[in-house]
Amino acid sequence: MNTINNKPDSCNKLLATLFILLFFTILLISSINFVDAADIEIGNETDGGIKQAVANASDDDVIILDEGVYSGENNSNITFDKNLKIAGKNKNVTINLEGSFFY
Repeated sequence: MNTINNKPDSCNKLLATLFILLFFTILLISSINFVDAADIEIGNETDGGIKQAVANASDDDVIILDEGVYSGENNSNITFDKNLKIAGKNKNVTINLEGSFFY
């Protein structure tokens, strides 16, 4: 008779263990921080230019350039050492990256 009474107890223990595992799994997943990429908008007159925007950016950020020509000290000789996207707001954007390095 003890085997009949032990089956519900062992089943309840199994269910309790599964519930605890499920609870901690949900807790772990909900504590993970999901970081979205930031959009950094600059114009061709922005202090520091593309060079400063790249320095301030984090991996997977998007640097969005206003219409214009980007050249000169702050827009050339840039080292791109992180995963970034650079996009123009429209097709009237020109970038002179003379002396820049990509790796």
